[in-house]
Amino acid sequence: MSAKEYLNGYTKMAIISKNLSSNVYLYSKDGTNYAIKKLYLNPFAFEKSKNEIEKLKKISHPHIVQIFEEIETNYKAEDNLKCGFIITEYCESKLNRLVVGGPCPKIQKRK
Repeated sequence: MSAKEYLNGYTKMAIISKNLSSNVYLYSKDGTNYAIKKLYLNPFAFEKSKNEIEKLKKISHPHIVQIFEEIETNYKAEDNLKCGFIITEYCESKLNRLVVGGPCPKIQKRK
């Protein structure tokens, strides 16, 4: 990434994952890292997801990734898909403990 990219005060740092319907990026703002998911959805699904995101933003639990805000753009991609962003907490350390550190302590393998 040669030039810095910005989104509402967030600075893009890296790509976390890419797939057909969305990409997830690592952004930073005021010294804090955030995961930002870029979505392409049809207008009906986009409106439905905005309603769902508003409800999810109210949930606060140590085992659920916190959603902070969503950003809607006026950009329309191919096939009339709308583009938007979901800003969430970045939890690399929590994820690494689960994926790299092996199974959760409560999970036991059957013999």
